[in-house]
Amino acid sequence: MIKSTGPNSNEFVKNVMEQVSSLVEVTYGPSGGFVVLSNGNTSLATKDGVSVIRALVSNDDLEQAVISVIQEAALNTLSKAGDGTTTTIVLANQLLKSFSTYDYMKKEEIIKSVKEEIRKKSKPVTIGSDALTSIAMTSTSGDKSLAKTVLEAFTIAESHGISGVIAEPHLGRCTSVDTVDGISFTGNMIDTIFYDSQELRTKSAIDPHIIFAMDEVSGEDDIVELITTCVNKGVEDLIIIAPSFAMTSLSALSINHKVSMNLMPIAVDGGDAVRTKMAIQAIATALGATIVGEESGVSIGDVSEDMIIPVGKISISGKSVVVSGYDNSSKESINELVNRYESKLRAVASDEERDMIKTLISILKKKMVKVIVGGHTLNSITERKDRADDCINSVELALKGGVVPGAGRAYTNMGIGINTGTNIDKAVEAVSRIINKGEVSPTALQTLDPTIVAEIVAEQAIELAFMLGMTRAVVLTQ
Repeated sequence: MIKSTGPNSNEFVKNVMEQVSSLVEVTYGPSGGFVVLSNGNTSLATKDGVSVIRALVSNDDLEQAVISVIQEAALNTLSKAGDGTTTTIVLANQLLKSFSTYDYMKKEEIIKSVKEEIRKKSKPVTIGSDALTSIAMTSTSGDKSLAKTVLEAFTIAESHGISGVIAEPHLGRCTSVDTVDGISFTGNMIDTIFYDSQELRTKSAIDPHIIFAMDEVSGEDDIVELITTCVNKGVEDLIIIAPSFAMTSLSALSINHKVSMNLMPIAVDGGDAVRTKMAIQAIATALGATIVGEESGVSIGDVSEDMIIPVGKISISGKSVVVSGYDNSSKESINELVNRYESKLRAVASDEERDMIKTLISILKKKMVKVIVGGHTLNSITERKDRADDCINSVELALKGGVVPGAGRAYTNMGIGINTGTNIDKAVEAVSRIINKGEVSPTALQTLDPTIVAEIVAEQAIELAFMLGMTRAVVLTQ
């Protein structure tokens, strides 16, 4: 038996779109409210539109089919802009209400014209400007403390030439900015015996030497050969950075620890194999160190004395590793890798990937700026971390591409110059009323949107509205 929406499919689709829009609209703008999300076991209060969109589920399969299409469009906006998902949904809903088949035939022309109108209104912003404060306040839903902290982080980052800021949640701490000098990354000492304090899991060393392996370190004989080379070189403290360590190598390292020298075997935690190798490459490049492994054709047991280089200092606390001091790095190699990662930064698909790329850049630039998102409950920290991510992305894009009159003003005049008979201008005026709580007067106090976000939102909203507007059936295939 075929299950479909039947002859009233378009009305069905519009009804689902309206329901989704009404739910995410609650979180909209600086005066947006909370939505409580629950899966039956746990609950979360959030003002983050992305979290609401991702959580939407219907027990009706046909409704869920439409919801999935809407979610995909919103997450496309997120992957391209890092913000603007709520506006995408609300704008698409308003466009759908005034959709006509003639609009669809002129879709590409409409998108082009809309983006041109947005660019005409764009103005550059700088660190410390009122415009950037407006961006931060809007994206944090009016959280002054969080907005101020994010802007402080960007001020510090700019002074040090750092390309990105990341947010890091911490239970029980106050929201603040944390700057780390040196190369900071996440790693695990492979056994507690290698810590100075096994209880606190801390370790430090002055003027240690370091060696990098791109593959798992294994084999007792290789470890013995490495230690012999280090002893001949006069090394007293040795850091071994690798993706992982096999049990065979662990036994040899444990036996020789504090007998031959002070050993620090650290497994880099990149989240997965690919990211771990990227992190190892970045750390080694930042220090000017050689990486051994299958690609280099040199095993860890065959390293020469010149491959084991000195560094100034290492500090380890739990899974946080910081290496600082002098290095042998090549500016050309570092700049090449930084440029490669910065070109990828806006093409990543999630906040997690974006933070990973920023971390790699901070490793290469030997300076990291973090927004420590504090709170006293897990729910409050999770919710504020989402808004901090939105704010960081919005501020980055505003600095990169300028800003336009926001809170709907970027969209109220989108239809200018579009002689297609479309009602887009009426639809976006309705969006402005929603964001501004009924106000669309040009003289009203307006917030701002990053130009890049406004363009992406407009494009994704038009694509979604026009696709749903042309939908004539929803059919379950299984």
